[in-house]
Amino acid sequence: MHFASQYRSGSWPVAIRTVVLCMGLSFPANSTLAQSGSLRDDVVYTVVEKQPEFPGGYSAFEEYMRKNLIYPAEAQKIGIKGRVFLSFIVHKDGQITDINVLKGLGSGCDEEAVRVIKAMPRWTPGSQDGRPLNVRYNWPILFGVPYPKLEKTAKNPQPAPQVEQLFGHSETPPEFPGGTKAFMRYLAENTRYPEAAKQAGITGRVFASFVIDTAGYVSQPQVLKGLGYGCDEEAIRIINGLPRWKPGMVAGRGVVAVKYNLPINFPPK
Repeated sequence: MHFASQYRSGSWPVAIRTVVLCMGLSFPANSTLAQSGSLRDDVVYTVVEKQPEFPGGYSAFEEYMRKNLIYPAEAQKIGIKGRVFLSFIVHKDGQITDINVLKGLGSGCDEEAVRVIKAMPRWTPGSQDGRPLNVRYNWPILFGVPYPKLEKTAKNPQPAPQVEQLFGHSETPPEFPGGTKAFMRYLAENTRYPEAAKQAGITGRVFASFVIDTAGYVSQPQVLKGLGYGCDEEAIRIINGLPRWKPGMVAGRGVVAVKYNLPINFPPK
């Protein structure tokens, strides 16, 4: 793809904006792309080949939150619910520092979100070409609402990505040609159920990510959580075949590059 060739040649602008959509999280951030051959230990990156991960993965993160997150009494009393959006640095040794509240809820939730992040064990660091790097990471902490489950079931329909505006209604996410319904239809009609997965009875979702650049081209497909049996490879194939999108925009900044997280159902729905 056009964008992939730009990335390999190093002509992609270093200053980009990243938007994470996996859990209803959407916000731009000044980004530094980790490019092979120019990696530095003293740089904090925001776009790397393999993102940092809580030890044990998402299910372990869920369990940690159930045991450690305290829903402040003041927030409970007045019915405060929602997400506190944080950013922090996961260093190449897994240590977490520089925790900042990007969007808070108040009533004690912001302080509790910072506390629970500070108390976390060391993460598996992000990396590029197998080399651990310092990575700035954005994460929502939920209060009064359940964390999304990553069930391995074919009974659930293909979930449409949800965008929560963090910088007002002037922010516009990337758009698949024809909109979200057209995107869901494209996935359902074009995703193949691998024979190996079918024979083994493998069902569930592959969680993948990709980047939509300022011209709307798609590249950097990556499996975040796979199923195996050919499903991961099929998810990458589908992403590589995506048409050009309408790029994302932020008021006062214009078009921006966006990182997009997407669950893909197997068997397709």
